[in-house]
This record gives sequence, structure tokens and C-alpha cells, in this order.
Amino acid sequence: MAHKYKIIWIENGKERELSADEKIENLNIITNEVTKDNIIKIHAPARFSKGTVIDLRGIATAIEINSSKFSYNFSIITCLNGKNMKIRFGKDISMWKDTYFFLNDDYSEIDIGDGCMFSKNVAIWASDGHAIIDKNTEKLLNKSIGKVKIGDRVWIGTHVTINKDVQIGNDCVIGEGSVVFNSISESNCIISGNPAHIVKRNVIWKRNRPHGWEYHNFSSKESKLINEIKERKIISVIPARYQSSRFPGKPLAKICGKPMIQWVYEQVKSVREISDVYVATDDQRIYDTVLGFGGKVIMTGDCTCGSERVYQACQYLEADIVLNIQGDEPLIKKEMILDLISAFNDPDVYMATLKKRIVQLNDINNSNIVKVITNSSDNAIYFSRSIVPYNRDQLDEISYYKHVGVYGYKKEFLAKFVKLPKTKLEICENLEQLRAIENDYKIRVIETEHDSIGVDLPEHINIVENVIEKERFKNE
Repeated sequence: MAHKYKIIWIENGKERELSADEKIENLNIITNEVTKDNIIKIHAPARFSKGTVIDLRGIATAIEINSSKFSYNFSIITCLNGKNMKIRFGKDISMWKDTYFFLNDDYSEIDIGDGCMFSKNVAIWASDGHAIIDKNTEKLLNKSIGKVKIGDRVWIGTHVTINKDVQIGNDCVIGEGSVVFNSISESNCIISGNPAHIVKRNVIWKRNRPHGWEYHNFSSKESKLINEIKERKIISVIPARYQSSRFPGKPLAKICGKPMIQWVYEQVKSVREISDVYVATDDQRIYDTVLGFGGKVIMTGDCTCGSERVYQACQYLEADIVLNIQGDEPLIKKEMILDLISAFNDPDVYMATLKKRIVQLNDINNSNIVKVITNSSDNAIYFSRSIVPYNRDQLDEISYYKHVGVYGYKKEFLAKFVKLPKTKLEICENLEQLRAIENDYKIRVIETEHDSIGVDLPEHINIVENVIEKERFKNE
């Protein structure tokens, strides 16, 4: 056993290596001739249900199982072939039965947060079990250093499958039978479907379900979060200027008989989470048009960017969160705005925006489409009109994301942001959001499944009108 694996028992902060004669009740470990130099750390108290198996056939794999007041009941942890794989279970995790974890590639990882609850027949894959090979080039198509990270207090329903390279936010519920292919890092939401997507936001779940459910069943921390989400005031400001170099008078351009700014205003107004919507402009024609269709409008002075115009408009308004929705997005979807708002369920977020996966190759090379790269916490690393990341070795698993140009700010941060001097990269790329990054401020970037069509040129009007007509025909 010694050269294949060792078990470290941790109790009261003290570590002790178990001898070959010491067995842990109900925990079975399978090895083969390849198994070598693996470490299993178990924090007391930890209980295992009958039939729990670790199939340990890798090299230098590290498994850490934290203490729990519930029983661990994973049918099998399979660690095959690979080297330096890792799997960690947080504190107070419960598992019903037939829960399966699979790692197969070097450096693949699974990390399960504290307080998670697994229903039966759940499978989490950090690696593919078999190779998919290009017939002509014999190139391996599905090689990946797979990493799966499940946040704290995630309830995973029956027959759920979570695939490699997925991250799930804290306090989420994954519905029965869901198949999760893409990361959903947003907290406090219900995820469901195949492929899985967000179906409800602003939820908190509890293990117990007492009769007469009331907020007093929540902890003080949970109740505070509920009240903050419930009581915060969100407003939206739509910056609109007349003098566009490529399309003068763009906000007033008619789309199916209505000015474009009215389309945007009505789309934003349909989001019930938003208390008030305002148009911010420096042009009397736009001002009069908004008043004409019954909208709220604020006249501003000269501004160098949209964020400055938004702040000029909202500085004397009551708000906790301010959304900046561009005035040339007549097809902005309600779901996209809700995605943006969801970023502020994390109390540490003070600026947020959206990204959408690029599926058209031409878009990657288009300098008018801004690309964004993010870190493992979904905060922006960089925005660029160039191709980022540069795929030097032509790796198949690299994904590209375009920046969706809507923003949300906590109002006090917006006041600070607009007073910062312009930065070199901001001027170089002509992207105002780089000002925040260059000053060490974080921008949370939420991935959205939805897309919109911005109007940059007069010929884009026909494209938008065709989309609107198709939607009308579909709904008739």
C-alpha cells in the first residue's frame, strides 16, 4: 500500500498516516500495477456509506475529503491513467447514492464547495473516458486539462451530469436531469435543461422544508442577502447623442415606424427589476422625441464617453445600481439585462458587463467587435479590438468571447470611475472600460446566452426591421 497510496487521517488539526492494517469503515480503495504515490487526506469526522469506492489508478493524485455531519456516499471516484490529478470535497457535503466522479487526464481537477447536497445518480466528469481522433490527421480532438469547480451550498438534483471545464456559482440549484456543458458562475440561481441554463434568479435553498415557510428560517447572513436584493434600487440610463460620425441622428432613425431610442427605452422599461428608466442626451431633438413618447429624459453637457453621460444624468437621482444600456441596441433582450443585474447578487461586485461566445470566425478578426478575456473568478483580464487570446498552437479548445457593451455600476463606484483620468490603453483601444482595469478595479463579466444587433450604420436598420418582422410573424 505504501508506494501506491497513503491515507492521512486529520483530527483536531493533527495529521496521522494510517497503517496498512487500519481500515476506514465502508471505504474501499481499488488499485492496479500503475497506481503510485497517491495521497488521500480525510478530516474527522467523516463517515462513508456502504459501497463507497475510490478507483485509484493514477500517479500522484491528491484526494481531500473534509469533515461532514452527513455520510459520504459516492459510489465511485475514478482516477485513471493521469498524473497529478486533484479532487477536493468541502465540509458538510451530503450524498444520497450512486454519485460518480471521473478524472482521467494529467492535472485534471474537481473541487466541490462546502455544504453541497447531491441527489442520486449524479455524474461529474473532469475528463472524457475515451479518445476522439481526427481520422485524417490522427490528431486527438478532445484532449483537455479538465477542471470542474462547484461553489458552496449547491444542490445537485437527480440524474444530473456536469461536464469538464464547468464552474457553478454559490447557492445554486441544478434541476433533475440537467446536463451542464458551460460554466454558470452566477450565484443564487436555478439551473436546468439540456444544455443547462439559468431559469430563475435570486433564490436561496434550505435542506429542511418546514411548514409555514418564513424568512426567519434563514441564517442572519442569508436574510441580509435577501433583504439587500429585495430592497436595492436599480435605475437605467440610456446615453444617446445625435452626432455619430458613421450615422448622424442615429437615435431618431425610424425602425418600423418608431424612433430607435423608443425601441430601446421600451425594452429596458419592460424589466420589472428596474425602478426608473431615463434617456441622457445633449441634443434638443432627442430630448423632445423622448418626451413625445412619454419617456423620462435628462439633458446633459458635453461628455467624452457614455459612462460620463450616464453619471451626469444620475448623480442627483436616488439609486443603488445604475445600468448603462446603449441607445443603439433596439433589440436588447430582457434576459440580457437580467443577466447584467445578476452580477450584483455578489455584494463585492461594483462594476459589471456581459460577454457572448463568438461562433462566427469572421467576428474574431473583426476589429469592430471587441473581444474580452476573463479569469477564473469571471473578472475581466483585458478587452481588445485585436484577437485575444492569440492561439499560437491552434488549440481546439480555445473559445473567444465578444464584449456585449452594456454596463452596470454601483452608483458610488460610477462617481469614482468617471473622475479617473483617461489611461494609455483606454486611448489606444478607444475602450473606456480599460480605465477601470488599468486602475486595478475589477469588472465582473457575466456570460449571456442571448445576443443583440447593434445599429452602427444606416444599412443596419433593414437588418433590425427584418428581425422584428420575423418575430411578429412567429408570434401571430
